[in-house]
Amino acid sequence: MPVITEEEIFAAVEKRRKWLDGIAITGGEPTLQPDLKDFCARVKERGLQVSVATNGSNPQVLDDLIKSGVVDYISMDVKAPLTPERYLELAGINDGAVFERVLETIELLRNSPVDYEFRTTLVPELLSPDDVIKIATYLKGAKKYAIQQFAPHSTVDPRFEKMAPWPREAIERTRKAISGMFKSFEVRNI
Repeated sequence: MPVITEEEIFAAVEKRRKWLDGIAITGGEPTLQPDLKDFCARVKERGLQVSVATNGSNPQVLDDLIKSGVVDYISMDVKAPLTPERYLELAGINDGAVFERVLETIELLRNSPVDYEFRTTLVPELLSPDDVIKIATYLKGAKKYAIQQFAPHSTVDPRFEKMAPWPREAIERTRKAISGMFKSFEVRNI
């Protein structure tokens, strides 16, 4: 992938300024970037809001962003039921410390002054409706939770390219089971 400089990013933002009120910083995992806080601060200096999408593996970085006032919204992907074995298996990692940091991030966001959401992508063959209900039960009471349909064309892993998305009926059953658990709940991309 070509490198896009910060100057190019801000030039593109300025061209579209009348349509933009913020920038969403997504992944890979943005909290791995050593200059994330400085970049967020430069975005805020331009009068724009900042949203960061994360997998939750770096709560200390997120805490620093929140305390520094350089982030307005955080969205966290919750990839699997929140048990060490299942989470590590589905996230494709073998480090229990990462799982503990994910749990720490969930609590950080729940108690944060910054607006946030948790979200889960409904990846067929990996997550069942029961899995999503387990995730939702763990997150119950959060400000916002969203489940979103898997899009096979947006994956970097070829084994998922031909996978059929969740059937609408399964999504509807899951929606009914968890919709009352949150202040705000959404189903996206169906």
